[in-house]
Amino acid sequence: MSGFSESTMRERLMKLTNTTHSIQTLSMWILHHQKKNADAILDTWLKPQNV
Repeated sequence: MSGFSESTMRERLMKLTNTTHSIQTLSMWILHHQKKNADAILDTWLKPQNV
């Protein structure tokens, strides 16, 4: 798994699809990084994405 950064999380959110595999992969990555990066994860999740 790659390390955490807000830009990496934004990229992963932009690539997210409605497949089980995509959702589970992102969920596992977030859970892996949540202890040290919970605030940054939440901030990134709640930021509006420019689509």
